[in-house]
Amino acid sequence: MRRPGVVIATKGMFAQVRMKRGAGCGAKGCPWDSSWFDDSRRDFYLVEARNGIGAQIGDVVAVEVSDQLLFVAAFFLYLFPLLSVLGVYALLHFLSVPLSYQIGGVLGSIVLVALFLRWYDRHFSPRYQIVELMQVEKYSGCPLLTVGSE
Repeated sequence: MRRPGVVIATKGMFAQVRMKRGAGCGAKGCPWDSSWFDDSRRDFYLVEARNGIGAQIGDVVAVEVSDQLLFVAAFFLYLFPLLSVLGVYALLHFLSVPLSYQIGGVLGSIVLVALFLRWYDRHFSPRYQIVELMQVEKYSGCPLLTVGSE
């Protein structure tokens, strides 16, 4: 996935890039509203990207992150909890465990999944990379051009 951003700081081979949220990320309920990004309550977020092309502060750049990484994150956020809870319920039901133990097992799996997702969130580190400088004239309608001047 490639998104535009504005470089706000550089440090060695890395740059801090301010990126505007896409249409899929609203103020609430966005999967990216977490500690993965510094500014989850604003209309932008900050990422640290590898700056292999030598972008400078104020440059409008294209930042890329692996699509595979996004699919893995989406799996752990959406499918993994659902499959875990359903799997525990199906296993306990198949073993003819009493209903009270099935409910306890499902509740326990929800707690364990929540703890795992919290751990995963803290250790998840997407690798962003600046892949090109964008020409400002070419992207004059881009809302990010006002982001760097705030």
